[in-house]
Amino acid sequence: MRRILFLIALWCCAAPATQAAKFNVADEQGRPIKNFEWMYHTEYHGSGPWHECEGGTAAFDNGLISKSKVVDVIVRTDGYASAVARFQGESLEQLRHHEPTVTLEKGREVRVRFQLPPDAEFPKGFLPQLFFPDFYTYVRAAWKSRSRNLVPEDPDLDMLNVQLVEEGTYQFRLPSRHPEFHVSIIHPVWFDFCELGRYSADDFEDGLLELKIPLPGSLQASFDLNGFREQQLEFEKVSYHLMRQVHGRTHTTAKKAELPLGETFAADQLAPGSYLLHLRTLPRNATNPYNPLEIDTGRFMDQRRLEIKSGESREIVIQFMPLDEEAFRGDGTARIKVLAQDGSPAHGHALKVTYHDGHYGMLTVHEGQIPSDGITVLEGISRHEDYQVPFGPYTVEIDGERVGLFGFAPGKTTQEFEFRLIPKPGDMPPNIELIDVKSEKPLRLVDFKGRIVLLELWATWCGPCRPAMDKLAELHRSHANVWGDQVAIVPVSVDDDLDSVMPHVEKSGWSELTHYWSPPAGTTTLARAQQALSAFGVPTALLLDREGRIAWRGHPIANQGGDAMAQRIERLLAGKSLTSFWSSGVGKLCMVSLMVGAIAALYLPMRRRSVSRHRASS
Repeated sequence: MRRILFLIALWCCAAPATQAAKFNVADEQGRPIKNFEWMYHTEYHGSGPWHECEGGTAAFDNGLISKSKVVDVIVRTDGYASAVARFQGESLEQLRHHEPTVTLEKGREVRVRFQLPPDAEFPKGFLPQLFFPDFYTYVRAAWKSRSRNLVPEDPDLDMLNVQLVEEGTYQFRLPSRHPEFHVSIIHPVWFDFCELGRYSADDFEDGLLELKIPLPGSLQASFDLNGFREQQLEFEKVSYHLMRQVHGRTHTTAKKAELPLGETFAADQLAPGSYLLHLRTLPRNATNPYNPLEIDTGRFMDQRRLEIKSGESREIVIQFMPLDEEAFRGDGTARIKVLAQDGSPAHGHALKVTYHDGHYGMLTVHEGQIPSDGITVLEGISRHEDYQVPFGPYTVEIDGERVGLFGFAPGKTTQEFEFRLIPKPGDMPPNIELIDVKSEKPLRLVDFKGRIVLLELWATWCGPCRPAMDKLAELHRSHANVWGDQVAIVPVSVDDDLDSVMPHVEKSGWSELTHYWSPPAGTTTLARAQQALSAFGVPTALLLDREGRIAWRGHPIANQGGDAMAQRIERLLAGKSLTSFWSSGVGKLCMVSLMVGAIAALYLPMRRRSVSRHRASS
């Protein structure tokens, strides 16, 4: 026991203490700035609060940035323009082990003047919050936490150090290196969150930017039981979730609540914009967790998309509808055509078509085998157009796997929908088009033929994509020099727009990879690559051999069969290296030599036996 305690004590003494990461702040002439405020931001640990520094050197725990590939430090102080210092690669090592210097410039002194609607007043002590575009995700998360009451007070998001000049007019210094910024309003009795836009130095006239502030709106939502008594229903509470659309398909929580039946859901201080209100009932004495694939009459749901205008008060009534197991019935006819990857009919495969009724879940419309011509005709089904998602309420499954969704076009009673079997190992995948994120030049999957291709679908809004992309970047760092141009690592963003990809990539430390983007597929929320590859969830990875065929498909960090991704690639390289040898000049010479040797080995014994028989007969 004493020996164990001695070894523990010895290890504690030998273990190095966690080193503090430090940095200094100076002006453009290199003179130290002693007093300033600073905060850090990493993709793993988010952002810390503002810290005051009075000695000229800021320090924080190195453990906070131990996993980070990129660390941003924001510094603000009076008389200078705020600065963002990004540490990555060699500069990040300096931050961890040395004391780099963050330089503040005087910048350009500018003013912002807000104009209120008639009869409106500024709340006492109001200050706008200005922040840099790179931190939009952090600001959105801070707003979400505040709106869900996860933080006790309003977050300080003012990165540009705004100062009050007179009521409605504020000044700050605009840096030359980061001249773009967002303006937000967060106030406990005025706006829950209001963003006025993205501005730059070009938007100022004679150093002044004038902005109009809208009036906040409000919403009241109620749940009508449609003549049913509470005792007849299998639920007793209603969950409301109001989300604001902030960018593309990205929404963030404005307010949520669980209320007894009969109580009204109210949300005020709402900035003008697009919102999504989701309602779900909570079953009595529920013991089983919610399963979206199973019908539960105690879990009614509905949602409404709405616009809130300046100063508008909206009222919404959502009516209860009992379960209708024939909700998919109607006057429409759908011809479901299912093909194999080579274009031939997918005869004999199991087909299942389900319909989402919008209130309870998936109702089975059809189950059976695909006929010889690959076409299944569904008659008397709903052409319901006012659905929650743009690609329609019907889901198509082949052999238990989802291959697509469909809905009728407006005004059409008969329509054909084509689907293909999910590309699997051994198949040649569709020749999808990709866009190089930096050059914005298009290319196709066939352009990578001749190399092993690791294609990974991901999105900036996808949480599970972060560790997968970290793994992909690490794979590139550890093997790029060994594999050379034999392997192409192809990360493909499926975001709604191209502009959001590269800023996210740079902040996450994945810049060494060549990134690609797949644009949306028409009116659907899926990217073209997702639709073509039947990859409805991200992250999804495909490994292609040199001929362009799929060698493996699955989750990018799945350790299936005991193999990690590097081992799968090495196995493909090893198999091809032997083929490459035989197709090379040396390999062909060896092949000819072996053939000559084989013929000689067969011919010479036969010749010897023939000569021996001839001598014997003589």
